[in-house]
Amino acid sequence: MRSLITTLESEYVAKVKETRQLPDFRAGDILEVQVAVPEADRKVYTYKGVCVSRGNKGPRSWFKIYNVFPDAGGFVQHFPL
Repeated sequence: MRSLITTLESEYVAKVKETRQLPDFRAGDILEVQVAVPEADRKVYTYKGVCVSRGNKGPRSWFKIYNVFPDAGGFVQHFPL
């Protein structure tokens, strides 16, 4: 059963990579991410910061950005790929 799930995940990742291009980045790179929030009438928020880590786990891949605001301090934001 595990090998079937792994096969399906790898096929899904290959299909997604064909349809959209993801930039190649690693931990330590400076990123700018724009996120549309549906609860706020599709308002677009921009997060800019240093990529702290990246997890490559097929369709469940993610990355974390360390963002610093002058008045509120720093925080880590978690984004799915």
